[in-house]
Amino acid sequence: MMPEHHEPGRCHPARADLPRFVLWIDLAGKYFDIVALMLAMATLAVLIAVVATQVFCRYVLDSPITWSEELATYLFAWLIFVGATVTVRRNEVPSLRLIVDALPARYASLVDNVAELLCLAISAVLLWKGAEACAALMHQRSPALQIPMGYPIFVMPLAGVGLCLHYLQRILTRWAGDSRFAVHALVAILMVAGAVAIPIYLIPDSWAIAGLLGAILLGFAIGMPVAFVLIWGVFFSLLIQQQPLMIVPETMFSASSNFILTAIPFFMFTGAVMEKGGLAERLVALAEALVGRFRGGLLLADIIVSAVFADMSGSAVSDTVAIGNIMLPGMMRRGYDRPFSTALQAASGTLGVLFPPSIATIIYAWVANVSVAQMFLASFLPAFLVLLSFVVIALVVAARRGFPRERPAGLRVIGRSFSGASWALLTPVLILGGILSGAVTPSEAGVIVAVYALLTSRFIYRTMSFATLLEALSHAVIGTARVMFILTAAVLLGWQLTMLQVPQSLSDGMLQLSHNPLVLLLLLNLALVALHGVMETSATLILVVPLVVPIFAQLGVDPIHLGIIFLVNSALGLLTPPIGLVLYVVAPITGLKIETVARAAVPFLLAVVVDLVLVTIFPQISMIVPSLVR
Repeated sequence: MMPEHHEPGRCHPARADLPRFVLWIDLAGKYFDIVALMLAMATLAVLIAVVATQVFCRYVLDSPITWSEELATYLFAWLIFVGATVTVRRNEVPSLRLIVDALPARYASLVDNVAELLCLAISAVLLWKGAEACAALMHQRSPALQIPMGYPIFVMPLAGVGLCLHYLQRILTRWAGDSRFAVHALVAILMVAGAVAIPIYLIPDSWAIAGLLGAILLGFAIGMPVAFVLIWGVFFSLLIQQQPLMIVPETMFSASSNFILTAIPFFMFTGAVMEKGGLAERLVALAEALVGRFRGGLLLADIIVSAVFADMSGSAVSDTVAIGNIMLPGMMRRGYDRPFSTALQAASGTLGVLFPPSIATIIYAWVANVSVAQMFLASFLPAFLVLLSFVVIALVVAARRGFPRERPAGLRVIGRSFSGASWALLTPVLILGGILSGAVTPSEAGVIVAVYALLTSRFIYRTMSFATLLEALSHAVIGTARVMFILTAAVLLGWQLTMLQVPQSLSDGMLQLSHNPLVLLLLLNLALVALHGVMETSATLILVVPLVVPIFAQLGVDPIHLGIIFLVNSALGLLTPPIGLVLYVVAPITGLKIETVARAAVPFLLAVVVDLVLVTIFPQISMIVPSLVR
């Protein structure tokens, strides 16, 4: 069971000081959270079993199961939305709190009240309208399983119950510990009531786009979680237009019911198994044996093993956590500079976005409707370009600061290290070989390596216990829900923008600026740098890709090349404050402040900027490998 997290700077009174009804709500929320986590973990286990059975029946028995993909998509939806309640309870939902944290405590508390009341209102609507959607779809049967569609979509009101409990508990706990709770409660409730009433009664329909954008900016300003900000923007727009709110749970559920995206939890589970099962340590030992003899060899080993691990987990966060927890303590003991080593690990973690099978690549391919295999092929050279940039920086700094060398490893040590890591090294071969050959889909490749990593850890390395398996499942559930809840909200926002004809207006506006694709690509890069400063990779991809792909298609820009630009920009965003996710992940490992790590990461940021310019100006870097394989 993962521990609960509380937001920094917030006052939580002792339990004995809480009113009895608040304690009951808190207890209900805790029990719901325990059951939700267990249900989500069981759902992921069943999802793996269903898709693994499908693969076995299709490729071994030559007798495909007709209903397995449909069941997998429904299980995936339950994993996302039940898991989302767990992320909220543990405060694992990404949010932008720069403005709120800069406010004086008395005003920050009021803003937090407003933000969480809005989240509570959104959760209540998901519960209410999700229940209506269940009732409306009970007479409609699914294509393959022939079950009433009300059953799969029941996860929406169920998630609404959990979200309501968690936000209600959080709000009441804070108010019970605040001497000014009555004033704050009244002001916050009036502000939220106004936020709901104003679009209904005072804003004309013609202002729907401005209202949507204004609501989103307000949501970010008051520190709402990213997913709730996007949902709130759509709510506000629908209220202005007086459209039915049942569209919200239905669209979010439909966005989650996509088989290709089930690869995301499979790769996250694989990364968690590799980390918890000790396979990452064997990769580190091999990398150290190969390059440790060079000055600053541990830095080179960190970069290399991060790239290899990226080929297994597909996640920058998993890469950073797994390798950082192993490499950084060793670097500190050997006298490496703490800020630079931490920054290098953060930079190396971004390789998880670039090297296939990157989860960001899968999301882009799905949104842009391009081949995942072609995107994987196109990402190889740009990924190695970024990797080499990091290697050059590491070598130069190591020489200037006199970082130590490790004792040269003999052939026997290298052979022993290679033998120990050999089973782990087969993981990227299985993934990329299966996908690039066209033998299996990304989801099928994901489940194959998930089962392979599990069996290898359990029966060959003997490092996977039942407790470790539960940890891996929990890690994968929270990671998947964290990404996919934002993604489903972003799909909802994209649907609403399409209804408001925003993409067409944007296309016309960009083409009026210039018809030169290079000029527009450079402008896109500037816009993406700004967006990545306030939004995560997945949300940015879902929001921006559908808008710009048709525009650049008119100008002859290959969507594969455009996708690589997005991925390199995403790597840049992971290193860029204030959202730079890998900075927040790696800083606690060495006990440094985010600001310290961010300053030390400047050389790596500049290197990625140069790589981004090269990839943008010279599309051959992205397109030469796919052109050779086609």
